Amino acid sequence: LRRLQLDDSRRRQLAAARRSAAYQGELRRVKTAEAQGVAPAASSPIEHQCQALWAETQRVMHQPRR
Repeated sequence: LRRLQLDDSRRRQLAAARRSAAYQGELRRVKTAEAQGVAPAASSPIEHQCQALWAETQRVMHQPRR
């Protein structure tokens, strides 16, 4: 991923996104889960996605060019 330079326009967009209802709702959900000691079960789905992406990359890289 690229690192973006934050200028005034992007800072305003980020601030607006952080004020949005979707962001605030997700923030509340995460804080509630943290308070309850619930750890996200992200490792398994992410690992599967990484493996699938790697397999697809290998398949594409080894296809003969047309």
